[in-house]
Amino acid sequence: MLKEKLEALYNDGSKHSRYQNIPEFVRNELGYTETIDENWRGDTARFSYLTKTLQFGKGKSIGEIGANTGFFILSLAHANPSSTFYAYEINTTHAAFIHDIAESFEMKNLVVKAQGVDMQGIELMENHDILLNYNVLHHAGVDFDTDMIASVEEYEAYATEYLKRMAHKTKKMVFQIGSNWGGNKLKPLIPLSDDAEKIAFNIRLFKNSGWKVLDISLHTRLNGFLDYRGLSANVLEQLNACPVGEEKSLIEKLVDLSEFPSFSEFYRRPIFIVESK
Repeated sequence: MLKEKLEALYNDGSKHSRYQNIPEFVRNELGYTETIDENWRGDTARFSYLTKTLQFGKGKSIGEIGANTGFFILSLAHANPSSTFYAYEINTTHAAFIHDIAESFEMKNLVVKAQGVDMQGIELMENHDILLNYNVLHHAGVDFDTDMIASVEEYEAYATEYLKRMAHKTKKMVFQIGSNWGGNKLKPLIPLSDDAEKIAFNIRLFKNSGWKVLDISLHTRLNGFLDYRGLSANVLEQLNACPVGEEKSLIEKLVDLSEFPSFSEFYRRPIFIVESK
């Protein structure tokens, strides 16, 4: 049965297995679910942010790099049948998980690409209107492109070149990265407690690689539930306009980061929406 097959694929024991929620339509139709602790790295708040912030219908092309077991791309494709969706996932078991759901639900608008998107792989991608790039790039040099980065100190130059090439493949990108290289807490790219530098670091990457920042959203629980709230248009305008290197001091001056309390490294990762110039 499909439910048992999906369960086996989902629990394959790989590095990023048991990592995402099961899409709601799959839970409702098949009665199949997996328990993911939302206090760890749940997907619900990020999916809500996506659907409130961007439009995915009306014949668009949307891709997701590192789709894992497809919570985001499957959910979006199911809700927007007029658009075409591409799942890029190097783990062939997880790619099969997405494919089997798409096939079972006759989702002809979803294409599964069982391939990673490293520096060279960017050229093999389709062109997209929107690209989801959630928490993949901090694994460069550890899980892919291991011959291109030998240390934390080399990461920023690599990431700048990667994003520069990516700017030719999509109009808009939703982007989030971790603060530790390859997920290793002993090798921080940005100190865990330095939330201003997390924002500034990413903005430097975008400025140096040909992107304009349209939105920066941070995790908050001020309303009693997991949510993401964007910085003001005025702050975004000043951050885009300031010289490279002055972003952190500007953030510390303009943004009260105490309004965005968090409790884990994952939820301290800002979400960016950027536009290629």
